[in-house]
Amino acid sequence: MKRSSVLTVILCLAGGASTALAVDFPPKKERPEPVGDPVFPKPKNPSHPTTFYASMVPLNLGKIKDRCEEDSLSGPEAWERLQWLKACHKGLLVATYNSINGDDGTTDDQKIATIESEWFFVGGDRNKPKVRPNYLTFGTATYENPLQWYAPRAASAACTEFPAGYQVLGECTSSCYEPDQKLLFSDGEKPIGEALERLEDQVMTLTDESTLDFVNLQSRKVKHYTRSATPTKHQILTISSQSGGELKVTKNHPLLTSEGLMIEAGNLKVGDRLVQIDGQSDAIVAISEKEYFGRVFNIQPEADSQPGQIVIAQGFLSGSSWFQNDGYEYVNRLILRRNVPEELFQEEEAVP
Repeated sequence: MKRSSVLTVILCLAGGASTALAVDFPPKKERPEPVGDPVFPKPKNPSHPTTFYASMVPLNLGKIKDRCEEDSLSGPEAWERLQWLKACHKGLLVATYNSINGDDGTTDDQKIATIESEWFFVGGDRNKPKVRPNYLTFGTATYENPLQWYAPRAASAACTEFPAGYQVLGECTSSCYEPDQKLLFSDGEKPIGEALERLEDQVMTLTDESTLDFVNLQSRKVKHYTRSATPTKHQILTISSQSGGELKVTKNHPLLTSEGLMIEAGNLKVGDRLVQIDGQSDAIVAISEKEYFGRVFNIQPEADSQPGQIVIAQGFLSGSSWFQNDGYEYVNRLILRRNVPEELFQEEEAVP
């Protein structure tokens, strides 16, 4: 789905699920207020319930409750829910697509196919299912669930109506950093929690041509932030380096090592070496784990390359949330190599 005109804010949970919505950046003053009346058509199949679909709830960070933590689904369950929606509430999926992208003239089936492709498969390749697919969660316009109602997790579930007043809250996905962890933005370092509140829209990343011997930076537009939907318990690793640096991240957060590999923090050990902003390696001297109660955060820039998805956290090269979702297949793979003459590779290939 094209989101070139919006900065997306995704609300996330480490290793779990979260709510995601697109918000205009900068905010458009003419954006309509939330509506309580039905605005989308009901399903055309007369055998299905006559549920009408209200518009997506505008993002309100201060009112989000426990929807995604309570409605946490596994990958197979997320797939089953989508199939139930396709069978029983096709109009809702079309309305969701239109809420994010506008009505771009594609058919209803094409819109639903796009949702399915982007939420469940890496790059739309059905041979590469996402480890953490997205799925819809529902509630009232105040982000509550007064009836304790959840959409089915089985495609074969009966086609029932949504409770009165319930509508799409957004997608669920993953993340990440504690809020005080500083990332490098175009105008300097800022705690990621503060950057989200200000909706900073330019973050520093590696250039597409960067190598371990030539680390170069550029400013890129922020595609989206991630933030856990509600304060909750997270297992946080504090990683201390020989130079005195320190990072606080969740276990599934990707970090770049001196070998050029993107590794989840939970798989790092003392003696492994991280990469500083100037390309120098820095040995890990201690890793401790603690339970943290609060929200965690992450960020994803607009970039089409793996180096372009590497940001700078507390002076270290760190993977964006892209490596936890669409780019998960690149975790534990070589992302940056050292400068080696091309002819050397050619000579090696010529050896029988």
